[in-house]
Amino acid sequence: MQQAMQELPRDQTWMLGDTEADTIAAQSQNLPAIAVLSGIRDRSQLSVYNPDYILDDISAATDFMLEQILITSSS
Repeated sequence: MQQAMQELPRDQTWMLGDTEADTIAAQSQNLPAIAVLSGIRDRSQLSVYNPDYILDDISAATDFMLEQILITSSS
C-alpha cells in the first residue's frame, strides 16, 4: 500500500473493495473508499464503516471513477 501511495496520483486514486477491510485501508491512507455490493457484504454491513460511496458492482464503480476523472480534467 505504501509503495502504491508513492507512485499513484492522489487526485485519481480510490480504494475499491467489497469488505470493511478495504474501507478501513482506504481511510488509513485518506483515500476515497468505494464499497461494492458484489461481494460477501451487504449495504447495511458496509455502511457501518462509512465508505464514501456504495455502488452495485465493479462496473458501476469503474463508470463512476471514469466520470470523476473526466470532471476533474475538464475543470
